[in-house]
Amino acid sequence: MNKLSKLVSGSYLYGTNDDLSDRDYHGVYLPTKQDILLSKVKDEIKNKYKEEHLEETYFSLQFFVRLACQGQTGAMDMLHTPESMTMISSDVWKELVSLREKFYSKNIHAFLEYAKQQSIKYSLKGDRRKDLSDVVTLFKNQDPDYRIHESWYEIPSRIRRRQDLLMRQTHRIEPLYPPLSRYLEK
Repeated sequence: MNKLSKLVSGSYLYGTNDDLSDRDYHGVYLPTKQDILLSKVKDEIKNKYKEEHLEETYFSLQFFVRLACQGQTGAMDMLHTPESMTMISSDVWKELVSLREKFYSKNIHAFLEYAKQQSIKYSLKGDRRKDLSDVVTLFKNQDPDYRIHESWYEIPSRIRRRQDLLMRQTHRIEPLYPPLSRYLEK
């Protein structure tokens, strides 16, 4: 793969990383002539290395330019990545960065979609954290001899309903929370 750029992204780019953070890299690659002629160009190539907590995502040059023209937040982040966070920078990439102002747009649709996705993502995380806190509080306040299956109906119904609702909304087969019934004594 002819890499035109490789850039630090995610929590390491924004300085929000901690000991458990994965290292994320985004980049742009130039497809081979053969792939272009045979229409086998992949818009996106992802490589995950779980042992090293590393994830790389490369966009084809054509796809990246399309994303930048749409004003996609990820493409804008890449174009504004500081040189200190740039691992590979070809002449083509440097030219794109020098022209980044040409990709600016007053059309904020892409940004609004990004903001909407982020708000949904973090809203769900907050809801899950609140649900877990409620269940932990419930069990901490129980008499140790009290059987867990007797507590099922004391768990707020919003938690039990939310799991079912989220499963239907996301079309998941697996529940988003482990089913509490598996922990209940028979």
